[in-house]
Amino acid sequence: MTSHKILQTVVKILFSAGISGFLIWTLLSMAGHRPDELLLGDMAAILSNLPIWAMLAYLLSSLIQSGFRAQRYRILIQTDASIQDLLPFRPLFFVTLSRNMFVDMLPSRLGEASYLLLLKRVFGTRVATAISSLSLSFAFDLAALTAIIGIAALATLVSGQPSSALIIIASVLLLAVGTGFLLLFRCWEPSVQLLSRLSSKLHRFKLIREVIRVLSETGQSIRDAGTSRALLHCFLLSLGVRAFKYLALIVLLASILSTAFSPIAWSDIDNLLLALVAGEAAASLPIPTFMSFGSYEMGAAWTLSAFGYSLANAAIALFLLHLVSQVFDYSLGLLGTLYCTFPSFAESQLKRIPRTAFYLLAMTSVLILALLVHSNLTLRSALQASAPIQHERIEAGSLPSPHPPDDPSAPGSFPILDQLDVDPSLAQLNGFIVWSTNRTGNHEIVLLELPSGNLRQLTNHPYKDYYPKVSPDGQKVLFSRGTHPDASCRTPQPWDLHLIDLGTGEERRLATGGFEGSWYPDGQSVLFHRNGQQIIRLDLSSGKESVLAEAGTHGLPHGIEFQTPSSDGSGNRIAVTLRQARRATALLLPDGSTRTIAGGCQLTWAPDSSYLFYVEGPGDGGNAIRKANPESGEQSVLIDAPMPYSHEYFPRMDPTGSFLVFGASAEGHTHDEADYEIFLSNLHQPDTPPVRITVNPANDSWPDVFIQP
Repeated sequence: MTSHKILQTVVKILFSAGISGFLIWTLLSMAGHRPDELLLGDMAAILSNLPIWAMLAYLLSSLIQSGFRAQRYRILIQTDASIQDLLPFRPLFFVTLSRNMFVDMLPSRLGEASYLLLLKRVFGTRVATAISSLSLSFAFDLAALTAIIGIAALATLVSGQPSSALIIIASVLLLAVGTGFLLLFRCWEPSVQLLSRLSSKLHRFKLIREVIRVLSETGQSIRDAGTSRALLHCFLLSLGVRAFKYLALIVLLASILSTAFSPIAWSDIDNLLLALVAGEAAASLPIPTFMSFGSYEMGAAWTLSAFGYSLANAAIALFLLHLVSQVFDYSLGLLGTLYCTFPSFAESQLKRIPRTAFYLLAMTSVLILALLVHSNLTLRSALQASAPIQHERIEAGSLPSPHPPDDPSAPGSFPILDQLDVDPSLAQLNGFIVWSTNRTGNHEIVLLELPSGNLRQLTNHPYKDYYPKVSPDGQKVLFSRGTHPDASCRTPQPWDLHLIDLGTGEERRLATGGFEGSWYPDGQSVLFHRNGQQIIRLDLSSGKESVLAEAGTHGLPHGIEFQTPSSDGSGNRIAVTLRQARRATALLLPDGSTRTIAGGCQLTWAPDSSYLFYVEGPGDGGNAIRKANPESGEQSVLIDAPMPYSHEYFPRMDPTGSFLVFGASAEGHTHDEADYEIFLSNLHQPDTPPVRITVNPANDSWPDVFIQP
């Protein structure tokens, strides 16, 4: 290869890699996540915690489906009358492995052309026979896909929850399959004959004659296959190809989603199947991407998001699925390509290995896989959360009374920032709401008195103040302060934990590296995480810290990151959001185990510990605030605010459990930049829409509320 050709190849690779990077960056930006947040370490942590059995299952399924493909090629090639001897299976199997790699390497199925060249090199098969077997294989693949989608659609009908998407796709595919077989078996040869007559004057050109000859021979090969009994065998083999292909991908995708985000229910299998089909279709488009990265994620992630999955989570999971599957496919493909490059040498080496060794290897692989499945996780546990363990619920004790409104120590020494128009429905409330806002130019903590509407500024610091939490007696506010100007609530460091006394205005730092603090019900201790790696209890009177959990404990991987820890009334169970190496909301239990509650984020105990509440889609604006029973696991929607402000986040309850305050945006996701507004909902009046507290284009986030009983 000349230096000019090498340069052209490098430029093409860089261009396609740039297109892939742009598509992935665009997808994540649409999901509201900045691509620079996807650290390679986070990806590595997720991959390192994937079950080994799931990856072995994918490898084994890939080998089985490649065997089915090879046997199908073998049958179709043999139907050609010009082929006298049956092609040996083993060389054809390696040809199939190589073909699988090249199909993934080039867009719009251009890699299929490698199959023609490989057959010619290894077996000397004529081009027409190769084109015939390739065309029929594609048609059978489509027919098998139609059958699988049709079976899935029928299953939803039988279950009483019909999937209109599956039914529509199955119908469209059925029409496409019928049209395809009609074109192959009824229209190919007449079309070639017509083309030959129309181009009769050009037959003096050798290239034209060769093209007409190959097309004519291909039509004859297709006709020979159509009169053979092999069609049924090929269809059954195609069903096996598709079944093992999607089974492998679903197992791997479900394992990634369960490991990194939240458990997958059996009812979601049809959604995963549709997403995989959509990703495959998008990867087949003539887009010059690198190994189909970007186009595959676009098609599959948008499909999953249509079924209520977070677009960002879907994009990350599908990128990892694509990456892992490509590693396996390309490894097998390289073996196949080496065989096809040196077929004589490869055969001489393989013949030295006794046939019993291959049987022993196959049996050992199946045995190891069975042992891993039995000892680690089963497919069911990867797709569905296990039943929660029963625990006795302990009620929270009574809460101290707050300052009376006319007490001179009540919050009145802080400067008034604004006078808000409070909704008349809140006129009978006596309390306040605190939150973080950048309406002053920097994120500070503010306090809104109810019902007066006085908006007071509690903090004034050049660095950002976030995550205010009111003490159970309403006298103090816990919050986190960044230790440099660029601190963002999207990262767990660098932050310090601070406390401000509402009566005196005194402010002090409680802990370095402390973020997202919350109160124990007795008001004598606080809970926070340090750098996302440790959950710590701090006794306010003694200043003593106790590490309650850290990455690598409670059965969690070392790459885990904790967010928004919250303690129940007994102080024994910690509700927490898990990120990075696993994504879920979960309970850390006293016995050192972890119980997954749901996906989403910001899992928090209700004041009386009777239930948990958290944020998770789907909802009218993408999210809803949901509640979960910690014992039974039963879940329901607590609040799904009406549009347009229905993208809810930051839910918190007052100590009585009567009022819930939260932030919501009409559009935008980024917690410290989007235009979130503050809303207050009376939980005793579930049919009454939440009351809007703020009307300001600033970022108003992380609220908390205190209402005097």
